[in-house]
Amino acid sequence: MTSSLHLFLRYFVLKTVEQHSQLAFSKITKQTRKNPGIGKDKNCTIRFLRLYGQVQSGLKVAEETYVEQLENPDNPLQCPIKLYDFYRFKCPQGARGPTDAFYLVPEPVVAPNSPIWYSGQPVNEDVMEQMLTRILLVKEVQEAHASSHISAY
Repeated sequence: MTSSLHLFLRYFVLKTVEQHSQLAFSKITKQTRKNPGIGKDKNCTIRFLRLYGQVQSGLKVAEETYVEQLENPDNPLQCPIKLYDFYRFKCPQGARGPTDAFYLVPEPVVAPNSPIWYSGQPVNEDVMEQMLTRILLVKEVQEAHASSHISAY
């Protein structure tokens, strides 16, 4: 669950519990389109995730609006499509409906090769807020560290 929370925080810039609480599997689609580029890349397809009906700055927007995130084929460990696919693969089939929560409670004990890592129960907002605060804090610390020009000896 933490990795999926981080996925949508990082790639779709969702920062509030309200924004994350509105996510559902039905609002996220994988799509492809032809590359509009020139040369050898012209015949390639571009894969991307599309998130529909997102809330920005506390204002609800129409269901037709969307945000896209492109595939990162050069680094599969940081590719939003691969991360989304993996999370979806480890969630129970019944939890992927239009009204079901996107963030699910992890199973208490799982092996790496277990087919399901998450229950069908949604994560409550208090837990989501705690996790989100922790992730945002780490992100802010990392950004502050990266912008600093102090060398350690």
